[in-house]
Amino acid sequence: MRKETRNRFGFTLIEVIIGVMVIMTVVAMAMAALNRGFAMAQFSRDSTQVSQILQSEMEIMRLKNWPQMENLVRYPDWEERDATQHIPSDTSERFQTKRTLEEIEDGLLLARVVVEWKPARGPISQREYFSYITRNGINDFYYGALPSTSRSQELQELYPDPEF
Repeated sequence: MRKETRNRFGFTLIEVIIGVMVIMTVVAMAMAALNRGFAMAQFSRDSTQVSQILQSEMEIMRLKNWPQMENLVRYPDWEERDATQHIPSDTSERFQTKRTLEEIEDGLLLARVVVEWKPARGPISQREYFSYITRNGINDFYYGALPSTSRSQELQELYPDPEF
């Protein structure tokens, strides 16, 4: 009697389970990388928006004249001013802005703007800009530094030499 041999053309259960596990591992790693990429893109968008907020706040201060800046130093409630006018309404609750002015010496102020925000992942982030603001500004400093003989007559009338 002759034994009949059957050819089996299929995978065993163990081979199928191992194949599925390998595919699931590859898919899980791809999803984790994709998720991390989305988080990095969101952080980049937040950083760009924070930079825009900081620049906007510095421009607001830069456009003030010296008496207005002195008033801001005298009234510290200025730093509690609502900054949501510079932030789109859908994200305004995530960004907190704090502004401070400190008088370094007579005629010199240190202006600081700090923005804190909570990214989608990770700890609270913070970015800060600071600038020095002087009483006379760059133009008055330039003209005040030149000897009066080098100025034209019109400039001398517009910007007379200070009396000491």
